[in-house]
Amino acid sequence: MNIHTPAEAIACLRSVGLPVTQQRIEITRVLFAQPVHLTAEQVLERVRVRAPDTSRATVYNTLNQFTEAGLLRRVAADGIKSFFDTDTSVHPHFYLEGEDLLI
Repeated sequence: MNIHTPAEAIACLRSVGLPVTQQRIEITRVLFAQPVHLTAEQVLERVRVRAPDTSRATVYNTLNQFTEAGLLRRVAADGIKSFFDTDTSVHPHFYLEGEDLLI
């Protein structure tokens, strides 16, 4: 998915039956502008650039809703951290501990 505009984000949210809010629009734009593997904290940091009042709880809840809707895949790394993958197809992942990076 390549979602860059608010209109594209709204269409994505509506396609899976999720309510449209400003925070969800910005989370959608952060996640789906290009394929990514991000933690919830990384999503929060990026979303707050455009929507500074976005709460941590909103990001976590939205990531869970997106995962349940099939838009994301949760990938556990190092037994503590989860990354959210925008490519939901079956493919391998490698966690680079020293860099805290999932590829």
